[in-house]
Amino acid sequence: LNTNADTIASEIAIELSKSRKLTFIYCFEKNGLLNNPEDNNSVIHFVKLHEIKQLKEKQIITGGMLPKIDNIINALNNGVEKVILCNANTLSSVLNENVIFGTTFTKD
Repeated sequence: LNTNADTIASEIAIELSKSRKLTFIYCFEKNGLLNNPEDNNSVIHFVKLHEIKQLKEKQIITGGMLPKIDNIINALNNGVEKVILCNANTLSSVLNENVIFGTTFTKD
């Protein structure tokens, strides 16, 4: 059975959001959504749901990022308040809400 961990995590977040306010923190090897995939410091810190289509058109979201972004869209459209996409190594800093690491996706 071939499963996609990103999709499973997103579906769990959606289910949990039905009973509580939820921020879904999505960790992977990059620092967030990058303006330039070759520059790990070119993080786009905030993205609203309506901006994703334009980022795809500009080829900022391509390849392996597409399934992650599709899962983020699904989560936001199904009850998750916000999604933070970040590097797993920065997770402890992300949990400190006074510090901005990664990319925060919101519906509005």
